[in-house]
Amino acid sequence: MRGYGSRAYRVREWVLEQARAGRLRAGDRLPDPHALASALGVSLLTVQRALSQMAAEGLVTRRRRAGTFLADAVRELYPAAPLRIALLLPKSMGDVNADFYLGNLYQGIQQALAECEATLAWYDYETLHQAGLEGVAGALAIAPPLSRLHELQQLNARVPVVVVGAAAALWGIDSVACDNETPMYESVQRLAQLGHRRIVGLFADLDALDTQERLQAFCRAASEARLNAWHTLCAYDTFQLEPTLQQQLLNLLRLPRDQRPTAVVAGGFYMAMGALQAAHALGLRVPEDLSVIGFDDPPAAAFTAPPLSTYRQPLQAMGKSAVQHLLRLIQFGRAPEPLLQRMPTPYIERRTVAPIIFE
Repeated sequence: MRGYGSRAYRVREWVLEQARAGRLRAGDRLPDPHALASALGVSLLTVQRALSQMAAEGLVTRRRRAGTFLADAVRELYPAAPLRIALLLPKSMGDVNADFYLGNLYQGIQQALAECEATLAWYDYETLHQAGLEGVAGALAIAPPLSRLHELQQLNARVPVVVVGAAAALWGIDSVACDNETPMYESVQRLAQLGHRRIVGLFADLDALDTQERLQAFCRAASEARLNAWHTLCAYDTFQLEPTLQQQLLNLLRLPRDQRPTAVVAGGFYMAMGALQAAHALGLRVPEDLSVIGFDDPPAAAFTAPPLSTYRQPLQAMGKSAVQHLLRLIQFGRAPEPLLQRMPTPYIERRTVAPIIFE
């Protein structure tokens, strides 16, 4: 096109392609000229020339010290199509209306999506390699299994991916998660300060990134606290203790009074429920004979007998923040280093924790 030159024309076509794909919309700010030059392999002077020509065409507006913005004229050329975002999750996670974890994340996701024109396309990790994900502008990966991270890395090379609920920055993927480590570490410290010297850690789904974070933090804290004895029991099922694991916990709680565990730290709500059921089956009083600390705070946690002391994940806030970050990635591209945003996980004290009264 007259006045551009081949390299500057490449810049113009890149900007218009973003508009065609819906990644840039009228009124959006274009990436910084230096970032454009680096991404497209052209000089800064070439970018400036292209932007000046586009401004003359009415395709962009340039504002001193504010940047360059896509003009309304582009809307007539390319009416904005809704962004299509993939939502990836395990098959086992359940129904959005029935699963407390997914349901609250989804509410936050929907709140953020209501502020823009975007649609969700649902996929599960088990069939991700078959899905193709053609036409998606980005993906939200909910609680990804460790065994699927390689596939997520491959997808992240094509479109932006944000992991929700766990830290995947070591794999080069942006992440928005609660603080999985501090609650486990603090739980052991809190119990040790109350005189507990024999503690069990109950965890579920070792293929989950967040479980690995919680398990490692528990083990580190137990080692540093120099406990007399500590055990870790790990379930395959997120929603219940399998019979074998339940029997292992019961066997530990049947030990003589001066040897049995006096506390359980659970890496999930259903694991905490399993600990309460085991104590009830053996006639142990909670918290007098056995203290229990959970993780997750569904409404049912306030109605266990006794009400469960636990940590509360900011699920809606995580979902909303993950969408907002993904939209920024789609519009402006990735930063040199992957983001890891950790959100506070507050402790909700109820009535399942007490000082040790015997040794």
